[in-house]
Amino acid sequence: MELMERTHRLFFALWPSDRLRSQLAEAARALLEGKRARAIPADNLHITLAFLGAIQARRLPSVMAAASGIDAASFDVMIDRVETWAGADILCLTPTTCPSLSALVDRLRVNLLAHQLDPDRKDFRPHVTIGRDWREQHVEAAIGPFAWPAEEFVLVESESGRRGSHYRIIGRWPLTHTEAAH
Repeated sequence: MELMERTHRLFFALWPSDRLRSQLAEAARALLEGKRARAIPADNLHITLAFLGAIQARRLPSVMAAASGIDAASFDVMIDRVETWAGADILCLTPTTCPSLSALVDRLRVNLLAHQLDPDRKDFRPHVTIGRDWREQHVEAAIGPFAWPAEEFVLVESESGRRGSHYRIIGRWPLTHTEAAH
């Protein structure tokens, strides 16, 4: 009888500071108050950079190596919109634009592919999901803004339980590269 190898459900993300997490959670509470939607727990708020899904335990060193190969500068993400995504039935907070974030995602995807890992290839739309099962009216409006200093990215393991998913950070990589002085 062959034993099944353990897998880890993984994704890379920007993880908010405790202070920012509190601000986002408060905004979420106000937006979801009286609505028929399932609020995302404050501890689970994040921006997904690359979703990997179920990865075999023996592939973890490759995942870590792909992340370690990222050399990028820190940047700020300005969360300034709230919107609903009808196809996904979610309410989310989004930045209007953030080229540095998109560039980080592109670098990460290239490194993952170079290590024979296959991240989700859907078009990248940065967002913080704050509510699921959204059945209310369509929303698209300005909010905040909330400044999110992106000084690191993390590798997160999603563990399913009776109370939903619990996210656990299993790796951190700083965004510290600075351009050479002219």
